Amino acid sequence: NPLTKDQIFAKLKYLFPKAEINLIKGDTVKTLKNLNIKNKIDFIFIDGGHSVKTIKNDWSQSKKLMHKNTIVVFDDFYTGDKNLIKKFGCNKIIESLSNNYLVEYLKPKDYIPHLKVHVQLVKIMLKK
Repeated sequence: NPLTKDQIFAKLKYLFPKAEINLIKGDTVKTLKNLNIKNKIDFIFIDGGHSVKTIKNDWSQSKKLMHKNTIVVFDDFYTGDKNLIKKFGCNKIIESLSNNYLVEYLKPKDYIPHLKVHVQLVKIMLKK
């Protein structure tokens, strides 16, 4: 069972007591475009949906919130089933990034047996 919003907030606040943390529940295709954030964000974790369409939207909105030291971590970079990768995961976005970004494939890779794919996190930063 997924954690509640309050449980997630409590865990994040424990790990990062000085951080300003805002959790927003909802479909990121709708919620991200309606955000009114004046300051740039230090850390962004993209794992709202798994479709290429949703991840592409999340990345498009996240880029507007980045500064030169922002770290963006994508979940769901797949290796394995090429048909799955056409519809799901962040592969297309990561592979289309310009040379303005540093890309780091994080370990470990997890294996999802019923899908026959490996999945891992990918860290993105602007080149300085």
